Amino acid sequence: MKDEQWIVGPEFESQLLSTLEVSLKALGYTLDAKSWGVGGSQELSVWAVQGPKGMLTIQAETYVGLSVSGEPMLVKELRHHFASIQPANNSLKSDAAEPRTLG
Repeated sequence: MKDEQWIVGPEFESQLLSTLEVSLKALGYTLDAKSWGVGGSQELSVWAVQGPKGMLTIQAETYVGLSVSGEPMLVKELRHHFASIQPANNSLKSDAAEPRTLG
């Protein structure tokens, strides 16, 4: 099965990352590995998180945004939880882009 990618936000925003962290913890995910790097004017942070049902990869990249990738079922579950706790008055909408299949 191909992984799916969800663009949580088109730009890295600390509020989006905080809400994503709350959702990940609520669903039982823990940090497995992390990395950070800079290439030219771009910065990339990658976190691998392990949950009861599998692993997800979180990426924050300059000019790309904040994204989650992994098994489609896991991405959908996280996306649903994230939407349920995201503040209603938050102008940062994460539903602009539908998940896409990687590969």
